Amino acid sequence: MHTPGAKLSHLPNAISIVRIVIAPVALWSAWAGNEALYKVLFTTAVITDFLDGAIARMFKLETDLGARLDALADMLTYLVLFFAVCWLWPDFIYARMWWLAATLIVYAISFIIGFLRFRRLNAFHSWAGKTAAVLMACGMIVWFIGGPEWVFNLALAISLLSGFEQIVIASAVPVWRIGVPTVWHAFRMRRESATHSQ
Repeated sequence: MHTPGAKLSHLPNAISIVRIVIAPVALWSAWAGNEALYKVLFTTAVITDFLDGAIARMFKLETDLGARLDALADMLTYLVLFFAVCWLWPDFIYARMWWLAATLIVYAISFIIGFLRFRRLNAFHSWAGKTAAVLMACGMIVWFIGGPEWVFNLALAISLLSGFEQIVIASAVPVWRIGVPTVWHAFRMRRESATHSQ
């Protein structure tokens, strides 16, 4: 007899793949100047991001492959967001250019460190990173419908702090791992690894 989890075992990964496929289509829609289509695609990516994580946690379907697909989908979604906003709403970007550039650089450094150490994309899913992603998505969707910009601005500040945290985590953890909530957890893993190796 199949359990509900067994029947859904491939669903989170399939949803992440859908998000990966959405990214180039969203990029094309923004480059073509189709604001309405880009908004729909970005909102779809955000909703499916929530769904794949919720399903994986609810049915205990979290895997290394799932974490890597989710990390890649997240990276593509927000990288495309940067270019899309540059093309479609340049004034929005120009007003925050230095903050955005700093955030992208910091995250790029964290991914480079993680890749050089583990030959994999980071999939730490830290609490600060999750908070920043939710606020970023909500901030953009709120702004899309004419709401205030402060939610996105707050998300940007938290994203920058989260990026620095990602650098420390990528440098500190002894092995690649899905889910490292904070820097404290990373250093605890490092201490435990050092203790076991003695």
